[in-house]
Amino acid sequence: MASGKKAKSKKEDYKKIITEVFLRHYSPGKTRFTFTRSELLAAAARAGVQILDAEDEESMTKNIGDVVYTYRFRREFPKEIRETAPDKRMWIIIGKGDALYEFRLITTPVLEADPALFITKVHDATPEIVRRFALNDEQAILARIRYNRLIDLFCKCVAYSLQNHLRTKIKGIGQIEIDELYVGSNRQGEHFIIPVQVKTRKDRLGVSQLLQDLEYCRVNHPSLTARAIGAQMLEKEYEGQKYDLLALFEFECQDMPDDVIISKRAERHFLLLPFQSISDADFSIARTRQDAD
Repeated sequence: MASGKKAKSKKEDYKKIITEVFLRHYSPGKTRFTFTRSELLAAAARAGVQILDAEDEESMTKNIGDVVYTYRFRREFPKEIRETAPDKRMWIIIGKGDALYEFRLITTPVLEADPALFITKVHDATPEIVRRFALNDEQAILARIRYNRLIDLFCKCVAYSLQNHLRTKIKGIGQIEIDELYVGSNRQGEHFIIPVQVKTRKDRLGVSQLLQDLEYCRVNHPSLTARAIGAQMLEKEYEGQKYDLLALFEFECQDMPDDVIISKRAERHFLLLPFQSISDADFSIARTRQDAD
């Protein structure tokens, strides 16, 4: 019970801080504006929010960054912020450098899985020992993608994992983290840099993360074709049992002065099954389908 109260209190504290900072800058017609980490600290002080029990200012500064992280990647904005966005538009926060951030008003993208999409059945190649001892949900998803070569299947290339949870800094953005980074090539000799963002069943793909992933590719691998991939873990009941369904998306981004348009280039759903659940009839269906992209 105490833990639940503490989480609720933290949520309310974060709401007060981010709302005050937003409203201090916002006026009707504005589509973007910057704010600093010191403004977050000042807003916390005015709201009477104690960020940390510790008196170490450095620790407090690091902790206040979790307010921004929460609204960039985990939680929707408070109602007071959402209501200022016109229909079919939404606010996001992006990094603009060390301790500097920007609110941007963008066209609301469609990041959710299409429930009517055809499902591709895949022999689940994840080792049982890996499934049993997976450390957390996100790591488990990355492992399922890796062992089942889903990036290869989805991107139609040979892809190799370079690093997962890559943390680095980008000039003009600040520190970023990429869930997993792949490099790949196809039979024409084209080479790709492929950042992958993964989300569990309860989480949503993040716009800010897509933008920073693409910027990392532009800055660090300009000679490679960047392909921003999102992966959403879902669940599918099949033959009376529940199995993991992984929805993979490829996104493209148009970054304009007054808007950001994010579109799906492709979407595929992969159902990971034991071999007994994939029949000759499934093979026949697959042979008759045309791959449009």
